[in-house]
Amino acid sequence: MTSSEPPKRTGRVLARFFGGLLMAIGGLLAVSSGLCTLAFIGASAWPNSGMGMAMAPIALLFGAVPMATGAGIFFAGRAVYRGWPHVRP
Repeated sequence: MTSSEPPKRTGRVLARFFGGLLMAIGGLLAVSSGLCTLAFIGASAWPNSGMGMAMAPIALLFGAVPMATGAGIFFAGRAVYRGWPHVRP
């Protein structure tokens, strides 16, 4: 007799959980650092701040690195969540 049960994929469940966890952490890191950078640029562009746009390059310098890191973690988690592509010989 043949069984109609699907094969067990316990390793895939763990990989999908870890991928989702990486996507959540990376997304939160990218969004929070991006919003903080935007707030600093907006505050320096305010007419009465006295700084003009002098803080914009500094905010981009310190804000772009964690934002890019968060985006990289997010996309790595998405690749783990979806599964690595199978290579055919």
